[in-house]
Formats: sequence, structure tokens, C-alpha cells
Amino acid sequence: MRAEAGKQPVIWKQEAECVREVSWRDIDGDGTPEIKTSASGGGSGVLISDAVFYRWPANTPEPEEVVRFVQNSYVSSGLVWVEYGFEPKEFPNFTFYEDSFLPLGAKCPSRDECELVERKTFCIEECREEVPDTIVQEPGWPAFVEALAKDGFLPGNLEPSGDVPEVKAETQAAFDAWLSD
Repeated sequence: MRAEAGKQPVIWKQEAECVREVSWRDIDGDGTPEIKTSASGGGSGVLISDAVFYRWPANTPEPEEVVRFVQNSYVSSGLVWVEYGFEPKEFPNFTFYEDSFLPLGAKCPSRDECELVERKTFCIEECREEVPDTIVQEPGWPAFVEALAKDGFLPGNLEPSGDVPEVKAETQAAFDAWLSD
């Protein structure tokens, strides 16, 4: 709803699935906040969350979409083992994660000019655990990890030392800011 002094309020209604939040954020730095809608959806083993930003200029009946981007998605699939030519004796749960987000202080005036950072990882079983020894000891494991890396996916499991794989400080700060936004 847009309310202007001396005018009838203008109500904008949109049919969208699973909108879980509507908020305001000035993404282009012009001092006027844009409307941000956050939605999510998916099915068994798949989740996709996205954000859509709208600008609502004065004297217009409805907002216009400024930018849409995926914030987070994951897919759990046992097929990945075969797709990458690695067939271990056991097939633990495998999950791909793809996160796209605005870095701190980024300006995003249009879809084509969005300064998104993308992070692609994979986890076997739980990310907060080490990769099971039964998988790491398989002869094809190094080639499997290398093939995933060529597609931009880095391991997200804890290393045997218990340390989380290194993430650039700038990337982590931007991701943390996105999570708290």
C-alpha cells in the first residue's frame, strides 16, 4: 500500500507463492528504499529461496521489478555419484549448495548490473561432520572431488582437523550480512 498526503491510498496486490516476508531495503543507494519480497519453495530434497526487489515510483499504479536473484538453494541427490563417474561401495547423502548474495555496500540498480557473489559447495552427510572414511578411502575419491571443483563446487564438510574449509573474509562477511538482513 502506498499512502500519499491528500490522496487515496494505492494498494498493490500480487499473486505469488510462499512469500514469507516483505521488507524494505535501499539497494541502489538513492535514499529511497525498495520493496523486498522473500519467497521459498521446493520439494523433497530441494529448497530454493529468492528475493525480489521492486521500485515504486510516485504516480504509478504498481511497483516495477528491479532485480530478482537466488539467495540460497540446495539439492540432495544420490544421482551425483553416477553423474560424476564415482561409484563407492556406500552411497551416503550428497547435497549441493548454491548461494548468491549482494556483497556489503553493493549497488544493484538493475538486473544486469547486480554485483552478486556466488558460492557453490557440496557436503556429504552433514556439513558439520567430516566426510566418512569409507568414502575418502575409495580409489576414485580424489578424481571425484577434482571433477566437482572443475564445476565450481568446493567441499563444505569439516576437514579431518576439525576446521571449516577456508572462505575469504570478504565473502564470509557478505554472507553473514545477507543472513542478518
